[in-house]
Amino acid sequence: MFGGTAAQFNQDLSGLVPSTGIGGTDLLNPANFQYASLVYRTRPFEGDLSTAQLDGDYELSGGFIKSISAGFCYAKHNAGNDPGLILPIRP
Repeated sequence: MFGGTAAQFNQDLSGLVPSTGIGGTDLLNPANFQYASLVYRTRPFEGDLSTAQLDGDYELSGGFIKSISAGFCYAKHNAGNDPGLILPIRP
């Protein structure tokens, strides 16, 4: 994790062409970025995803409507975020 001066981000959408400006710090000067701490996880994120899809077409004979299409989609997502975040290590 780095520490430093926060830049000011300005965006003007009032004209025909949007303009963007960044001020308050020199983003090209490495001295403006300082190592502040390191944070890491001891356990990975876990999750699983189950899906199923069924599609069908039915052709009609004659008339204004020639065919009918239908489909069904099922999805189940499960995710976990076990504790395991280690406190920051400061230099």
